[in-house]
Amino acid sequence: MGERFKNGKWKRIMEAPTSVEYDLAVLNMQDSWRAFPKVIEYLNGTWLPHAEKFVLAWTNNVLHFGNINNCRVESAHSMMKNWLSCANGSFDTVWGKVNAAINSQLTEIRNTLEASMHTHGQMWTRLPFQHLSGHSSHYCLNLLVKEETRMKALSHEVHVRCGCAYRTTHGLPCACKIFDAIHSGTYFARQQIHSFWRTLKINDGDHIIELADIDPCAQDTQFFQSLIDEVSSSDPAVIRHMSRMMHNYLHPDQAGYIQPEPNMSTRGRPNTRRNFSAWEHMGRGRGRGRGRGRGRGRARDGPQRDISEFRYLHRIPGIIVDFVEDWIDVMGDGNCGFRCLADFFLGDQDKYVEARKIIANEVGANRWKYQHIHHGGVDEAMRRIKWPGGHCTSDHYMEVMEDLFHIAQLWNCAVILLGVQGGSLYPCMIVLPWDAECNVTQPSREIFILHLIEYNHFIRLDLSPGCPIPPLADLWFMVREPSVIGWEQIFQHRIAEWQRLETLV
Repeated sequence: MGERFKNGKWKRIMEAPTSVEYDLAVLNMQDSWRAFPKVIEYLNGTWLPHAEKFVLAWTNNVLHFGNINNCRVESAHSMMKNWLSCANGSFDTVWGKVNAAINSQLTEIRNTLEASMHTHGQMWTRLPFQHLSGHSSHYCLNLLVKEETRMKALSHEVHVRCGCAYRTTHGLPCACKIFDAIHSGTYFARQQIHSFWRTLKINDGDHIIELADIDPCAQDTQFFQSLIDEVSSSDPAVIRHMSRMMHNYLHPDQAGYIQPEPNMSTRGRPNTRRNFSAWEHMGRGRGRGRGRGRGRGRARDGPQRDISEFRYLHRIPGIIVDFVEDWIDVMGDGNCGFRCLADFFLGDQDKYVEARKIIANEVGANRWKYQHIHHGGVDEAMRRIKWPGGHCTSDHYMEVMEDLFHIAQLWNCAVILLGVQGGSLYPCMIVLPWDAECNVTQPSREIFILHLIEYNHFIRLDLSPGCPIPPLADLWFMVREPSVIGWEQIFQHRIAEWQRLETLV
């Protein structure tokens, strides 16, 4: 009953955004718990008179920078007991340990501030936080990323449900301001965050210098000028290198680049009609990639394989059977999904352990993003992906929906998953990268994976360029960043052809 009260009526009182809603929540609580007059009397006499100290309707109007502890010395008391390690001690001993504890705290704070000035994470060097990285604390940037995640959860109702509490409690842009900045393509200037977050040095009583307001249109110019000043004070070799890069970018016609001469003497197919040996079929079917720039493996020699020889032909959607040029049936030891990746991207299916490590590092470096994709948690996903090698159980299998996002983002590729189950085209879908660098406008390659659900097995397929492909996964539209908006238009004609053929099957 206590848990029901705490997580029900009392929680609504504490999280009431306005005083009017607070009064309604109190009346609702008193009406629902009128059978327990002692409880209501206790709340009215002990807690509710101090509502301004803990109810959001009032605390959201206080600039507290996230410090909402009711006992400021509790954590310091615990830390000091660890340093003293005993209840008794002489004055000189206690004084020395207290002094060492304070110096340790100062050192830790200075290390954190120094890292904030010189370490720039990938999640912070993008629109609209790029100009804040290096000029505000990492804790501040993480708060902004968290608010951006909240903005995506609010979706189209962000201006209605935002509440704008961050502006008054933290001195930071709120969810609706982040939404406006992303859709207008503008950056946040340092002047738009409180000076508390921009103080990255511990001085002896110096006053914080407030920056003058600037025209938002001049943010890029000011940022570029700061880079010029930084380069100008660098080593002469750095100045020469940066000058050469800028000159080549501004004057590409003076770089002396010419188009390569086309190779007109192509070799063509081998002139032989003999039947391949069994070991040659195995060598072409396992551990070899495709040419045409889609994988890192060696191009396939010999004639196109007869699709009728494929033992899982009934599991390939009839829409794309005529487009299948080759297939790579990797070893089915539980690592088959990662073997497909190793074969395509690393050139050898036996490098699946390396592929697992690469994906695990990607997940660990972008926890803030993948926490919305992995329902079981990021730590559980990393435990599943990591595997030292050898036959593995289902606890370490590739997860169809979750791991496709890692693959697409890591290698900037379109992952096309194909399969047939119960007479329906399931789980056919496409997953694209959820974010991209500013100079990347489309995926650089495509990987086709056939999922045999009933066998828990994956097979890599090679399909003809321009073949029909299934629609995009709905989850991609929910987690994508503004940098990849519009990428779905690249595949719209091939998706439309898939949907047209689907109606004819």
